[in-house]
This record gives sequence, C-alpha cells and structure tokens, in this order.
Amino acid sequence: MVWKFRNFCENETAMTECHLLEKCGFFKHYASAKEIDCRQFIETYCRGPRMHECKRLQYLNQYGVPPSDYMQPDGTMVKESIHH
Repeated sequence: MVWKFRNFCENETAMTECHLLEKCGFFKHYASAKEIDCRQFIETYCRGPRMHECKRLQYLNQYGVPPSDYMQPDGTMVKESIHH
C-alpha cells in the first residue's frame, strides 16, 4: 500500500498539495505561521516533493486517527515556544 501511494505521488505531476491539507491539524495551526521551521515543513511536505514521506499521513494510515496537531510532517513535535 505504501508503495502504491508513493508511486502515485511521484508520478502525479498535477498533485501540488496533500489531499488531506484542509483536514490536517498541523496545517490548520501553522499555515500562517511566521516561524521558518513551520513554513519549510509546509513547503516541503504539505505542498512539496516529500509529500509521500509525511509521518502524519503514515500515522493516520496506521492508527486510523490523526496525530496530535503539534506533530510535524517529519514526526517530531513542534517546539513549545511556537505553539499558538
């Protein structure tokens, strides 16, 4: 299943952002953040070339529920100092 998803993302040139973006707690909280770390995650994972590597999506697929809003796409947690 992961291979099919990864293959789809790499070959789908029209896909410019994650299909779950509007439902993603991380994106909802940090889409307008001024912190460079959050913006880079969004550009790289949510709307970029590493979309298929998103640990948030993998967590959702594995457990059937979304992860904490503070879990970043690489699987690490947002630093407490930038929580909104």
